[in-house]
Amino acid sequence: MLNRRWFRVLALLLGLALVAAACGDDDDTTSSGGDDTTTTAADGDGDGDGADAAVSLDDRCEEAKANGVEAPDGFTVRLITDIGKVDDRTFNQFAYEGM
Repeated sequence: MLNRRWFRVLALLLGLALVAAACGDDDDTTSSGGDDTTTTAADGDGDGDGADAAVSLDDRCEEAKANGVEAPDGFTVRLITDIGKVDDRTFNQFAYEGM
């Protein structure tokens, strides 16, 4: 009986630890909303002042293409949605547009 009680207490504490970890904040990157721009804490100009640098997804893609990065032959992207459609103005539409 005592072992079950300790097991339940341990399970509860583990669950609370997981919830607390999920609610944590990552200071390295933040999303700025819906403009395809990622703000990073990296210092982009090299002067050591720690200023935030904004980089768009299009800029990253163009940089990768310029460096010779290509998709492998036969590469396809597929999107699976829930019961909604891709024009429902929710995460389905945002995922489709991002794809």
